[in-house]
Amino acid sequence: MIHLNKFAKSIYSQSGEDGIIEAIFQHIPCTNTYCEFGAGDGHFVSNTKRLRELGWTGVLIEGSSDADKLKGLAGVTAIKAFISLESGETLDELLATTNLPADFDLMSVDIDGNDLWVWDSLKNYRPKCVVIEYNYKYNESLTIFYERNHRFANNSYYGATARALFKLAATKGYDCVGFTA
Repeated sequence: MIHLNKFAKSIYSQSGEDGIIEAIFQHIPCTNTYCEFGAGDGHFVSNTKRLRELGWTGVLIEGSSDADKLKGLAGVTAIKAFISLESGETLDELLATTNLPADFDLMSVDIDGNDLWVWDSLKNYRPKCVVIEYNYKYNESLTIFYERNHRFANNSYYGATARALFKLAATKGYDCVGFTA
């Protein structure tokens, strides 16, 4: 067993994800492709900026005005949209408008709320590795109720706990290989 936290380092990421992602992809074959949603400006606390510097290509999705800063980034297909489970706004539908392969390498999820629900809804794509923000405040298996227009600022509880994400990961055939706090 590899203890990935020993590889944690933040170049651009928030909690050491840059180093852990690098370590993971030293052990599995990849095509150097990613999707990050909740991408912000594509720079600050980004889990994919370092990968772009290494020549990876991918899709950045952001619904806020920060999405305007994603246009023109090398190797990036930028999509300005909020992802939901509603027709026309699903992750599958948004990704279908891109050249991202169905078995792309990394999916980074940070939308402060419906993270679990959006990942659960993904049917047409199977990323090799998923980095997903979780609610560290609780040890139980909990998630928020799906709410199309959920915005973190309006809620005191956000997202899903690690245990809830572990359960979903198992149903999708994934294993947890580590997490940061």
